[in-house]
Amino acid sequence: MICFTRVWPAEINSLNKQEASFLNSRQESVWVNTKLICRLKSATCLGRTVFASSLISVGLNLFSPGPILAAEQYWDGDNAGGGSTPNSTVDGGSGNWNGSNWTNAVGTTAGAGWNNGSTAVFMGTAGTVGVSGTQGISGLNFKTDNYVLGGSGALGLSSAETLVTADPAVNAVINTRIRGGDGSKFVKNGLGTVTLSNDNNDYTGGTEVREGTLKLDGSPNIFGNSPLGSINGSTSVTGGTLDLGGTTQRQNTLDVSAGAVTNGTIRVETATISKTGTIAAGTTLNADDSISQSGGVLAGNAKTKDYDFSGGLIAGTGVVQTDTATVRGLGIVQVGGNLNADVSITQSGGSIEGTATTKKYDFSGGLIAGTGVVQTDTATVRGLGIVQVGGKLNADVSIAQSGGSIEGTATTKKYDFSGGLIAGTGVVQTDTATVRGLGIVKVGGKLNADVSIAQSGGSIEGTATTKDYDFSGG
Repeated sequence: MICFTRVWPAEINSLNKQEASFLNSRQESVWVNTKLICRLKSATCLGRTVFASSLISVGLNLFSPGPILAAEQYWDGDNAGGGSTPNSTVDGGSGNWNGSNWTNAVGTTAGAGWNNGSTAVFMGTAGTVGVSGTQGISGLNFKTDNYVLGGSGALGLSSAETLVTADPAVNAVINTRIRGGDGSKFVKNGLGTVTLSNDNNDYTGGTEVREGTLKLDGSPNIFGNSPLGSINGSTSVTGGTLDLGGTTQRQNTLDVSAGAVTNGTIRVETATISKTGTIAAGTTLNADDSISQSGGVLAGNAKTKDYDFSGGLIAGTGVVQTDTATVRGLGIVQVGGNLNADVSITQSGGSIEGTATTKKYDFSGGLIAGTGVVQTDTATVRGLGIVQVGGKLNADVSIAQSGGSIEGTATTKKYDFSGGLIAGTGVVQTDTATVRGLGIVKVGGKLNADVSIAQSGGSIEGTATTKDYDFSGG
C-alpha cells in the first residue's frame, strides 16, 4: 500500500538532495511516497493524510492516487534579464546546462539550479544547449523549433518512462549522450520530430516511439552503443515513425504494432509485426532468429531464419527471405510480393496472391489465389488447400495430392493423386501420374501425363491424356 501525507517546509530539510529535487520550493506542501513518509513518521505511516479533495483526515490512507508527474523546469538560457534576475519571460536561447539556467512556467523566478529527475521544457527562442556533467531527467519537452542539445555531458534517464516530447511541427536534435539502466525507457512522445545523433548512447531500458517521428543519425559503435542506446536493448513502435535516417541499427528485439519503421536497416534477434504496424518500402528488417507477423504491413525487405505469417500483408513491394516460413490465419502475400524460403513453406491458411518460392511446400489450407504462383521442388496438397482459377503450383520434382482442390494449374514431373479434386477448371501437367484412393478429376478437369498414367482408384470424370495408361481400379 502507498501512503501519502503533507510534508511541511520544516520537514523538507530532512530529505536527501535527490528526494528533495522532486519538491517544488514554491509550494507549501507536496505529495511524497511511502519511503519518504516513513522517514518522517512512524513505520505505520500514521499522520496527517491529505485526500485529493484537500480534506484532511487522521489515520491510514487506504487509497493510491495515480503516478506523480515530475516537476517541470523551464530553460532560461543566458537569461535576458540578467542571469539570476527574473523578467517574467521564459527566454530560452543558448547556454550551458551546468548552473543557474532555469525558471518557472511564467519566468517569475530565475537563476534556479537543475533538480535531478525533473522534466526540462525548452521554449522561447531556440538555441544550442551545452550539457555539462550528468543531468538526471524524467522528461524533455520541446515547444520551440530547432533546439539542439549537445555538450560533453550526459542526460541520465531517471524514470521508468522518460517522455521526450516535441510539439507539432517542432524539430529538436539531441547530440548529448543518453544514459540509463534497465528500468529506464526512452519514450518519444508528441507529434514533432526528435533526432538522436550520438552513437555512444548506452541506456539499456529500451526505446518506444509513441507519436511523431524519432529520427536517427549515426550507427552502432564498437562498444555496443548506438543512437538507440545499447544494442542489447529493445525497441517498440506503437505509433508515429521510427526513421532510421539511412543508417543501420542494431537492437535485441523490435516490436512494431502501430506506426512505421522507415528509411534504413535494423538488425535484431527477433521481431514482431502486428496490428497496424508497418515496415515501409525501402526499409530492411534483419532478424537473426525469427520474425512473427500477425498483422500490419511488410512493404520493405525482411530476412530471417523462421517467418511466422498469420495475419497482415506482405505488400506488393515486400520481400521476405527466410529458411522456413509458415503461412496461416489471415496472412496475405499481395500481388508483387515475394515469400522466399530456402528450406520449406507450410501453408494452412492465408492467401498467396504474389509469389512464393521454396524447396518443400506443404499446402493444407488457404489459397493460392488467381494471381498467385508457388515455385517449389516438391509439394503436398491436402486438407482444404485450394489452387484457385489462374493460380499456379509448379513443382520441379513432384506433387502429392491427398485433398484440397486444383482449380488452376499444377505442373510437375511426378503426380500422385490419392484424394481431393482436380476441379472443372483445373489442369495438371506432369510426366507420370498415379490416380488412386479418392482422387477425382471433375467434369472439365484435365490430367495430362506426357509418359504414363496408372489408375488403381479414384474417378476420372473429366479428361486424362497420356501415352501409357494402366487401369486397375476406380
